Amino acid sequence: FFDHTFYCKKCAGIVSVNASPASPTDEQIRDVIERIIAEEAGSDVECRVSRLDLDGNGTDEALFRFPVGAHGSQTRVIRWVWDREEILFDEGRSTPSARFVLVNGTPAVLLEESDYEPDYVASTRTEQLFVWNGKWFAHVPEYDCVLEHHAYEHGGLTYYANLSDHCEPPREEIPWVSC
Repeated sequence: FFDHTFYCKKCAGIVSVNASPASPTDEQIRDVIERIIAEEAGSDVECRVSRLDLDGNGTDEALFRFPVGAHGSQTRVIRWVWDREEILFDEGRSTPSARFVLVNGTPAVLLEESDYEPDYVASTRTEQLFVWNGKWFAHVPEYDCVLEHHAYEHGGLTYYANLSDHCEPPREEIPWVSC
């Protein structure tokens, strides 16, 4: 955060302005979503947004997840300082499974990476956690977890799921709404 002090002719004195974070308005969130869709995602299908006070200062930051391409996803975490956006996290991966979670009560971005071997459906997937450290989201490699690949039959069709119930520490999903 920053302070500016200047001389105001009209008020004949020194004025100090404190630029501090503010919770995003619905309009600011819609603007980001529209810009992301137009520039990167192309669609709001599977787009999600959460509001969360990451740093405990009483104002929310916005956490966005949106699809990119056939299988990818992009995440972005933004704080507003007055009307200026400050990006706190901006990364994508090759799967559509990005999520925002709590790990031991701390906000984290969960990104899923696929090795595409032998193909997308049967590939090995790894969850990577980026944990909030008070200033940014830092990758914590020891929290990465290889997902358990599970195939099951239903109605004559084979379905695949990647399970993370065994991953440690446990990940609790942060509430979100569709874009």
